[in-house]
Amino acid sequence: MFRSISNTPIFRRLFLAFALAAVIPGIVISVLDGTYINALSGRGDAVHTSNRAFKIVTTEQANLQHMHADLLALHSTTLANTGESGLNNPNMAKSLNDEILSLERDFNQKSQEVQQNYQINMSPNMSNIRSILTNDDPGSTLASDQQSILTTVMTQQWPDYKKALNNELQALQTKRPDHTRAHTILIQAMQAYTPLENSWTKLVDTMEQVGDLIATIGPSQTNFIVLATVIAILGTALVVITIGYVANLTITRPLRELAMLTKRIAR
Repeated sequence: MFRSISNTPIFRRLFLAFALAAVIPGIVISVLDGTYINALSGRGDAVHTSNRAFKIVTTEQANLQHMHADLLALHSTTLANTGESGLNNPNMAKSLNDEILSLERDFNQKSQEVQQNYQINMSPNMSNIRSILTNDDPGSTLASDQQSILTTVMTQQWPDYKKALNNELQALQTKRPDHTRAHTILIQAMQAYTPLENSWTKLVDTMEQVGDLIATIGPSQTNFIVLATVIAILGTALVVITIGYVANLTITRPLRELAMLTKRIAR
């Protein structure tokens, strides 16, 4: 290889050496830029997913509170309609009943969506977030906390509250509601609501902490960029040194030998 290079005119060899010394670092910088952009894109996707999950859980927290408030209002309105006070507002009772059923369906659907699509330890579309949490804070319990809360809510607390809620709606829909039975079921619904609301609040807090951690530039990003930069610098230096070595072998050393030969001839 060195023989073929030595047969090339010096101008071409110098031109090729300078061209390689200029182009290769540019290629390395371009690759490094692409790597950095991909890292930022992955972080951006994780932030977007986290924000979407946080929006769902906060919205459903408000819907849960609204649903329970409607249940209390429906209880009071329905029993007032059948009491001695003579109040009669069936339209309000029907509106509250329909709104409760709508909020119940929505909460049931969205809570399942959170469990299936936004559970950090299980959901495929949370893989970026899972990776960031593992790299930035290996001792973090946010993922396990979220899983524990969702499991408790979906397998115990929400079914218990939904059962009491539907029993109360059925008790209030009769022509002559039994006040004692309606009160008893309402108390059961309130007892089931409190732990459910507390757990969902903890879920909201957990997802907020996840979002804050994802939005913060951590070791998972800085370490990767530093490593890529070091590799790029070392790779560029190696290429430049190699070009200089080849130029020395094929240009500088033959010229030095020629100069020495010329001096001997002169002497």
